[in-house]
Formats: sequence, structure tokens, C-alpha cells
Amino acid sequence: MKPMFFFGSLRDHELLEVVLGRAVAPRDLVAATAADRAALTVHGEDYPFLAERPQSRAEGVVVQNLGDEDLRRLIYFEEAEYGLDPITVETPAGPVSALYFGSREKLAGHDRPWDFALWQREARSVAIEAARELMAHIDITPVERMDDIWDGIKIRAVMRARARAETPVTGALRQSRGAEDVQSLGVGRPYTRYFALEEHRLRHRRFDGDWSDEILRTVITSGDAVTVVPYDPKRDEVLLIEQFRAPMYARGDACPWAIEAIAGRIDKELDAETAARREAEEEAGLTLGRMEQIAAYYATPGFAAEHLTAFAAEADLSDKGGLFGLAGEDEDIRAFTTSLDDAVQATSTGEINNGPAILSLLWLAQNRDRLRTVWA
Repeated sequence: MKPMFFFGSLRDHELLEVVLGRAVAPRDLVAATAADRAALTVHGEDYPFLAERPQSRAEGVVVQNLGDEDLRRLIYFEEAEYGLDPITVETPAGPVSALYFGSREKLAGHDRPWDFALWQREARSVAIEAARELMAHIDITPVERMDDIWDGIKIRAVMRARARAETPVTGALRQSRGAEDVQSLGVGRPYTRYFALEEHRLRHRRFDGDWSDEILRTVITSGDAVTVVPYDPKRDEVLLIEQFRAPMYARGDACPWAIEAIAGRIDKELDAETAARREAEEEAGLTLGRMEQIAAYYATPGFAAEHLTAFAAEADLSDKGGLFGLAGEDEDIRAFTTSLDDAVQATSTGEINNGPAILSLLWLAQNRDRLRTVWA
């Protein structure tokens, strides 16, 4: 088949190998440019489309020695957004006739140039993680269903990129173990949508030094999240929210509404504090002031890959509260203020009965005097 010209993220060698599912020899990648074309950013996204622009030149790479299976995988990766078109590009050895993924009409772009170096700095790690999960669906999920699962894949990609960037804390209580102490024997995905079920077959190093037998563990992957309790140090009040929770209903709870801290997924940025500030705006109409991290933890490490970062935040809570939530996410949220003492008392009576809210309120009670001095 003809060589392929890539002008966007597939110029990245590691991402290309993830998509193809094989190693790519450096000699098969040749620098190339497309005359009278420019790579422009798709509106609201971090990837480009190729537009006709006289006197411009779009930089990219030509990839040679691709086979039918490579093309099948590339089409699966790109087909939802792009179509396959011919193009002639310039290389150090002269013109090359190639194929490229041209944008379809639904890709609304603008005149902001797409910056490959900027993408590598800010979006590469998440894009590679998203590609790993996406390509695992090639023989499972038709491309027509990609809209059903893509949002969840992106959230889990942020989760995994954040995890890879973390330095584990070990030595005082926890023994130093790492990825080399786990052997993956395969991952199944019987259900994938916004949340996903993953069945991991694996072995791990035992405390006695031997390897375990093969074990099967089912994990719910939902992405990393943040919680934040706004605290008014002058009024000694907190803002909490109440909303319906389907898992409580599924358990048979007689009152499946929970009083909680403001919370949400880290679904775009890698920074937890930025996500917490966004959620406070969406769920309570609040602009937060100074923030302190309470803890970063796994809520239910026995079966859920959900990592939470909890914050307390300075806020002026006078005349705050009301009904909030994003209609597109079917949210119905009641935000209200109460004294910190009453909120802590509700953790004892059971009226507040979820871990993140209990943890945050008890931390606030312990740190109240300090925060009233520092923030007031």
C-alpha cells in the first residue's frame, strides 16, 4: 500500500506504535511537508485537521512499509473523525505520493495553528493512554459505537497518565514494591461505557518472595476525582450538597439521597485543584479562595480504581446555596450551608453517610482554629 502522511499526533513515534500494535523502525519514518496546507486546531479539541492555505507548509512524517493490518488499525483509530484521501508531499528524497486522513465536514476548525511541540508537552501522555484502551476495542466495539465509550476512555486516560506521573510513598509502613512485581496475563473488558469493568488476569510477588498463582480480579474503572468542602472562616459554616445516588438505590437504601462534598471527575486537566474549582462553580455557583489538600486516597481499593483528592477551600458563604447541576449530565443538586458543628454532628448520627464527606468534615473540625486564623 502507499505510504501514509501524518501531520498530527501520529507523528509521535510511541503513539504510532500503540495504534499499530507493533514496533516501528525509525528508518520507516521520513520527515515530510505538504505544500499549501496548514495543520489547524479543531475547535474545542487538542488535535488538528489539514486545511488548504496558500503559501503555507504543513510539517509531518511519511510512514513507509505499512501493511493491511496496519491500515485496519489506523482506520479504526481515525475513522470516526477523518476519511482517507490522497496527497503528494515533499521529502528530502523528493515528492512522495501518499495517503492521509482528511477531515470530514463535521470537524469545525479555526485559524489557530496546531502546535506539535505543545501537544507533546501538554496532551501526549493522556493521548497515549487513551489510544491504549481505544485500540483494545478494535475487535470488540464497532467504530459506530465509539461515541458511547469515548468520554469514559478519555477520563480513564487522564487517570492513568496521572498515576504514571506520581511517585509512590513507601518505606515507613508500606514495603517498596513496583510494577516489576506484577505480571499482567491479559485484560478483558466485558463492559465499557462512561464506567468500565476490567477483568485482570495477573500474578504478583507475594510477601514471602514467591509469585502468586494466576488470579482474576474484576475492577471498576471510573477515573480520578476530586472533592472539596467550601468553608467560611468568618461564619464558621460549610457548604454541602445533596443529590440522588443510584448505587444507594441499588443497595435498597430507604433514602437514596446523599449529603456530600462537592465532587467531580478530573476529566480534562491533570491538576486536581483546577478540577475542584470548576466543580464548585458548576455545583454551587461558588468561586473558591485559598485551598488546602486534605488527603489523596483510594476510596474502595478492593474493587474500584477511583483515586480521590480531597480539598478544603476558603469561601464567602453568605447568601449561598440553591439548586444546581448540569442538565446535560442529568444532575439535580441542592447546595446548602450549615454550621461546621452541625455538619460534624451529622456524621455521628448517620445523616451524612459517605466516606469523602465524613473524612473532610472531621479534618475541618480538627483544623478549624488554624484555618480561621490563616484565612479570616
